[in-house]
Amino acid sequence: MRPSAYLFIATLLTTETIHCQQTTIDQFIQIKPSEIITGNKEIGKYDVTLKWQNIDPINGAKFNCNAVNASYITLPNDSVVWNNVTLAQISDFQQTLFSGTLLPSFNGFSYKINATNFLEDQFYHSISPEQRDLAKWLVSVNSSCARRI
Repeated sequence: MRPSAYLFIATLLTTETIHCQQTTIDQFIQIKPSEIITGNKEIGKYDVTLKWQNIDPINGAKFNCNAVNASYITLPNDSVVWNNVTLAQISDFQQTLFSGTLLPSFNGFSYKINATNFLEDQFYHSISPEQRDLAKWLVSVNSSCARRI
């Protein structure tokens, strides 16, 4: 490559880095969820799969490996709905196909995307008490793990 091309790439990378550093993380932390306006007014359907291991904290031995599979639907009124939520025990994280037990109390579980009361027990009144921790986990990680279908 020519030296001028190297110089152009180096200049471009440097200026982009300087531009990105002008926006501080504090600006993003100060945004309240109720102030977020969604740009998408269409119905979106996402396939969500979450996997986790239960491990002995002393010796690191694995108790079990679990997975949840669900449909996560975004609605035009800034709400979401969970459907077809299944829970399964799997052999390891590499396992992609599994059939789980349907969790009927999650079907139709809906809420506003910008809800701020998702840490309160009343938020999960339609979910059985033994599954509320799982519901809190699904609500808190839904946007980072969803894959659009």
